[in-house]
Amino acid sequence: MGLPSSPNLQGSKFRPLAMSLAKMTMNLSILEAHLPKCQNLKQLSQVLSQMILTGFIRDTYAASRVLKFSTDFSHIDLSLRIFNHIENSNGFIWNTMMKAYIQRNCPQKALNLYKLMLGKNGDRDNYTYPILVQACAIRASEFEGKQMHNHILKFGFGLDVYVQNTLINMYSVCENMRDARNVFDEMPVLDSVAWNSILAGYVRVGDVEQAKCIFGRMPERNTIASNSMIVLFGKRGCVGEAWRLFQELPQKDMVSWSALISCLEKNEMYEEALAVFVKMFANGIMVDEVVVVSVLSACATLSAAHTGKLIHGLVVKIGIESYVNLQNAFIHMYSSCGEIMAAHKLFNEAFNLDQISWNSMISGYLKCGLVEPAKTLFDSMPEKDVVSWSAMISGYAQHDRFSETLALFQEMQLCGIRPDETTLRFSRRRQKKGVSTWNALILGLAMNGLVEKSLEMFSEMKTCGVTPNEITFMGVIGACRHMGLVDEGRRHFDSMMQEHKIEPNVKHYGCMVDLLGRAGMLKEAEDLIESMPMTPDVATWGALLGACKKHGDHDRGERIGRKLIELDPNHDGFHVLLSNIVASKGDWNGVHEIRGIMMQHGVIKTPGCSMIEADGVVHEFLAGDKKHPRMKEIEVMLDEMAQKLKMEGYAPDTNEVSFDIDEEEKETALFRHSEKLAIAFGLIATSPPSPIRIIKNLRICNDCHMAAKFVSKAFGRDIVLRDRHRFHHFKQGSCSCNDYW
Repeated sequence: MGLPSSPNLQGSKFRPLAMSLAKMTMNLSILEAHLPKCQNLKQLSQVLSQMILTGFIRDTYAASRVLKFSTDFSHIDLSLRIFNHIENSNGFIWNTMMKAYIQRNCPQKALNLYKLMLGKNGDRDNYTYPILVQACAIRASEFEGKQMHNHILKFGFGLDVYVQNTLINMYSVCENMRDARNVFDEMPVLDSVAWNSILAGYVRVGDVEQAKCIFGRMPERNTIASNSMIVLFGKRGCVGEAWRLFQELPQKDMVSWSALISCLEKNEMYEEALAVFVKMFANGIMVDEVVVVSVLSACATLSAAHTGKLIHGLVVKIGIESYVNLQNAFIHMYSSCGEIMAAHKLFNEAFNLDQISWNSMISGYLKCGLVEPAKTLFDSMPEKDVVSWSAMISGYAQHDRFSETLALFQEMQLCGIRPDETTLRFSRRRQKKGVSTWNALILGLAMNGLVEKSLEMFSEMKTCGVTPNEITFMGVIGACRHMGLVDEGRRHFDSMMQEHKIEPNVKHYGCMVDLLGRAGMLKEAEDLIESMPMTPDVATWGALLGACKKHGDHDRGERIGRKLIELDPNHDGFHVLLSNIVASKGDWNGVHEIRGIMMQHGVIKTPGCSMIEADGVVHEFLAGDKKHPRMKEIEVMLDEMAQKLKMEGYAPDTNEVSFDIDEEEKETALFRHSEKLAIAFGLIATSPPSPIRIIKNLRICNDCHMAAKFVSKAFGRDIVLRDRHRFHHFKQGSCSCNDYW
């Protein structure tokens, strides 16, 4: 980290402070006098600059004062610069910096700082570990939390009440109530925080019996505990018990009222929820955004637009209308009540919009039957998540726009967004399911390796009386292709004509050729092409060419490849496949000839490109890339990957490298494939349990596929890779495609 630059003081309104600092040697009394006067980043930087110039930054206590002031000022970058200049950091300094990261919702950086602290043998105290356990809780990482628990015991902080309470909370957040209870039962002193924490844990996981047991044992039932029980009763539909407990409360606070209103709303007692809200307001209880969201949900369900407008006026009056979750609730309420223009006005005038805001507005348009405005808004979204895609796809389906439904579903797949249950089950909720809805479901399941489920959906589709069309059979035969189900694929292909009277088109034949070719039935695949009632397209011949490469039929492959580059001389993929096939025969003169043809036609091979997202940033890697700013770390990880993979039994498939070079150079070239670079980056830039998600522009090669399987086992990381044709889900040494792609 560089020194903070000295600000240009000429003509500055901060000149008096800078001049007074410049005239004196810095000491503690001067620091204590000037530090509270700092009102902005520039003035604080002046103090820091003077401390560095005079060497006073070496005074640990003085440095800790400046650091604490900086973190309170919310200047995290300056705080880090201060921290990096401190030579002898004490426990307070380490804790202050880690706590600053927690306060700014950067728990991983706090944990990374702890690793640095251990390496430098920094001081730890009973304030250190509650901060770190809180970081694990924010990340909901039980694995890291258990590691931290082991360190707590190792370094002798296991009996600290503050530490124990944060451990109970961490295990509860991770829904591991067994270990949370173990910590609770081993505590020598149980304070109110411990009782409330363990109770909150049982409430979080919905364990009514254990929560009742803890609540009954509490030496003092405070309002916090009673509120937790009302929340739990609401979750479990025990409205009567929630109401009784609320009535028995001697002191009801805002949370008590909110919990009861939420309980009534969640259990579909909407009118009662509104009545309690009116009573709450009449009793002079402060209203917050949480309770307003609940009553707005009740208004939306009851289509009580008038009441919703009155609540909107109240929210403006008390000054909380700018809260983004409230804006989203109002958008939902207005659109549910058919007041789409009010929702639209609110959306356009909002200062703080998040992903939910956009999704709510899209859903609102669709509820009101305004499909085109919904699509226009969808297209203009700065970022789309799976909810955005699901809302738009189900909106199309609900308005019988079946061709758009399928097209958007396919676009979603190409963007690397994996469909969730909302996307795949919307067809089940519809009373009338269109054929395109079923088609989208069949295709999506097959692309994610769920072939059996995909074919089950086809059977269910026919059972429901929905007649399959041409696109349906593309999905069904494609599903068979993904798993090598040749006999079943043939049966479905034949049933198109015999049972459903659908004439196969060139794409159906191409799909069958691909199915046969992938299964190694190359002669039958070529015979099928020759027997087609229409002229085969280049994609059909290309499928057979790829199969020849896969199964090592060099002569057939070279013959077909040369035919293809005559048919489509500008297709880089055909040239590359033919070059690889010729190289497999050891015919390097032939390889040079094909590359000469490529140069003659100006054909450039599309480079392999893999993309991965980390911390909201998309990182792109090309084959052989060395430009990434973290390339040194990636190189180290590639070496570690190579060592671990060889220990697991991995041997590079050098047949994938079509160059006349020695084996060692081929292995090096293989480890520079874009997929492996992206995987290496994923291992250093993301943390478990989140999977490493990668999008590849080309088909994944055999060696990278094998390496990804070994990485998933050796490093214990799930990898999801979307290549040109399908999704590959790597987990514990296996892939969802069953090595058939």
